[in-house]
Parts: sequence; structure tokens; C-alpha cells
Amino acid sequence: MIVLWALGESISITSIIAYLLDVEGLKFLSQYLSCWFSAIPDLGSLWFTTVIMLCYLLVPLLQRIVSRTDDLKLFVILLSTAGIVVSALLFNFLVLAYFLLFAVGYCLGKLQFLTKITAPVMIVISFLFLMSLLGRFLLQKSFDDSDLYYQYVFFSHSIVGGEFIVLVAFINKRFPTIIAKITELGIIKKIENYSFFVYIVHYCFCNGRLNVYNSYPVYVATVLFVLYTFIASVVLKHIAELVQKPLLKCLNITR
Repeated sequence: MIVLWALGESISITSIIAYLLDVEGLKFLSQYLSCWFSAIPDLGSLWFTTVIMLCYLLVPLLQRIVSRTDDLKLFVILLSTAGIVVSALLFNFLVLAYFLLFAVGYCLGKLQFLTKITAPVMIVISFLFLMSLLGRFLLQKSFDDSDLYYQYVFFSHSIVGGEFIVLVAFINKRFPTIIAKITELGIIKKIENYSFFVYIVHYCFCNGRLNVYNSYPVYVATVLFVLYTFIASVVLKHIAELVQKPLLKCLNITR
């Protein structure tokens, strides 16, 4: 925000408060919940951090539901069906998708679903994955840059994410030593440490005032995009650690 402000971006006090409290994603969820502040276009990707926070806040409720549910499999089926029906009626999968998937994923975790995946199940899931990509390709051909297309993009993103998790779990079940060796690689641990910060900063360099693609040929811009994102993520990570240390010490929390 400081960099954008220095470049002439108009940022209100209410917007600063919203972003510091991590509620900027309310703009994505509902115009009624977010009418008190203005979004900062260059920080558009940060809506997802609000969704993550709200999902974590759902955990105590999910814990209570799971502990009091006799048939968890039936609950997952009912939850998924209700989400699909409501999404279809509202035609707004974006608002419900992430919360629904988080809740279903939490319940499937309790059922240890990922440890029970068989080859036939993996084939079915892979088929659905390919169909979701095909659907996106066909929609883009006819409805590119439309609300319908962007609704489906978010849906297909969810499918791709779920497929990746299931695929890794399946490989780990069949070849546990391979996954264990990969996770022990130093580069994987480095990526894990910086991945969240990469997500936070990357959008700035491909959209808005700092968009490198507006100033350079695509190949040069891509190299600069990766370089700037890496540098900014490293800086942001160190700033976050400087802020966290005194806070954790005051709260007597060890990491």
C-alpha cells in the first residue's frame, strides 16, 4: 500500500483499516458487507486471504457438527448437494464455493478419505478433472470475458485444486518413499516458506500501476515478473517476521 500510495494511488483511511484487518475480501463476497471502504485495484488478489481467514473461523463450528453427527458420510453428501442446489439457484458459485469446499474437505479429512483412494476412484476423479478443463475451454470459445465464463473459472480452479490434492495422496499411498524424499528437498522447504508471500505480491506486477506487461515485450516482462515477485516476497517475509516476533513474545507463543 505504501508503494502504491507513493505512486499516486488514492487510498482512504477506511481502506487501510480494511486491508490491515484482512476484511478486504468482503468486496468479493458481498457489496452490502463492504460498502464502508473502497477496494484497491492493484491488490485485487488479497480477497482470498479474507476467505482463508473466514474458513479458519468456521473450524470450531465444523468441529462441533462433526462431533455430534452420527453418519458423517451422509452429512457430506447432504452438504455437497445443498451447496450445488443453492449455487445453481443463486447462480453465484463464487460466494459459496470456497466455504463449501473447505467444509467438505474438513469432513473428508475426518473420514480419512485420502487414505482410501483406489485406482478406479482415481480414474473417475481424473475424468471429472479433464471434463472441467474441457468445459472451460469450450466456454472460453463462446463466452470469453463474460460473467458466465468467470463463474466457471472459479469452479474449475476448485476442481483442479481438489484433483491435485487427491493425486498427491494417491501417489503417496502407492509410492510413499517418493513423496517423502521430495518433501525433504531443500528447494521444496524454501518454496513452502515463501509461497504465501508470493501469492500476496504477484498480482501487483501483472495488473495496475506496476504491471510489467504494459512496459516490456512479453518475454522480458515475464522474466521481470518472476524476478520482482521473488524480491518482493522475500522483503515481505522478512517484514512479517519482524512484526511477528514481538507479537508472539507478548502473547507467549513459541514457534
